[in-house]
Amino acid sequence: MGAPIRSSLLGTLVQKPQLLQADDGGFESGTYNNSAIATPHLDALARRSLVFRNAFTSVSSCSPSRASLLTGLPQHQNGMYGLHQDVHHFNSFDKVQSLPRLLGQAGIRTDLTPTILDWFSVPYPSYAIFGSKTVRLTGRSLLPALEAEPLWSTVFGSQSHHEVTMAYPMRSVHHRDFRLVHNLNFRMPFPIDQDFYVSPTFQDLLNRTAAGQPTGWYKDLRHYYYRDRWELYDRSQDPHETRNLAADPRYAQVLDLLQTQLAKWQWETHDPWVCAPDGVLEERLSPQCRPLHNEL
Repeated sequence: MGAPIRSSLLGTLVQKPQLLQADDGGFESGTYNNSAIATPHLDALARRSLVFRNAFTSVSSCSPSRASLLTGLPQHQNGMYGLHQDVHHFNSFDKVQSLPRLLGQAGIRTDLTPTILDWFSVPYPSYAIFGSKTVRLTGRSLLPALEAEPLWSTVFGSQSHHEVTMAYPMRSVHHRDFRLVHNLNFRMPFPIDQDFYVSPTFQDLLNRTAAGQPTGWYKDLRHYYYRDRWELYDRSQDPHETRNLAADPRYAQVLDLLQTQLAKWQWETHDPWVCAPDGVLEERLSPQCRPLHNEL
């Protein structure tokens, strides 16, 4: 990011500021009260900039998250279901020159959709990804957020795979103070990422559990492995999401509202998991859910 680019309108080279951004960056700066490392230049940049303190990712996996930023579509709609290297390898044609590579060699750059398109007043194109269905953009431009606090109150999330060996589809909706998570494979143990398994965090949780010691973490090992089908949390009262309210009758209306919002979004984004786990989506022009009678 930041290399000189040629303006097709002006025909001149425009020097852009040299700014490197880590795609896996989190709260590793003094701006977000991290005292373990010193980031004076990032802190100085933050003082001259707009700082986001209420941000979300649509999927907690690297390649699918980047694909969502670039396309403005959730991972189940843009096709980047999981990672794409090593055990994550989803590409069967390594030696084939891909279209993005050819376009890049021709000087065509990829932007963030729809924010950068909105910045330059470029209309969103009409196209289809799979079959003949025209893609309807569901991503929102961040430009309004640079000038005023946005009025958005609902954020959706979608994760299907991480590694090839780590399939655990989840869908979520965050509406005001409440977050609802739908675990589609709730009957199976949550699979463990290879990198995460060898991390000090998980090893501490694993070893303390095996030794019968208190873990000191927000979730014990059993609650990490085994999830309820529906998880509902009140983030205003329970920011660490330790008390599942989905079965609490006092929150029945909230649960119904969020389930309705989530299902509507899944249909709008052509989510192939929209009928799961107790139904299957037909493969036809106007598909419907067909029951599996699997007693879920």
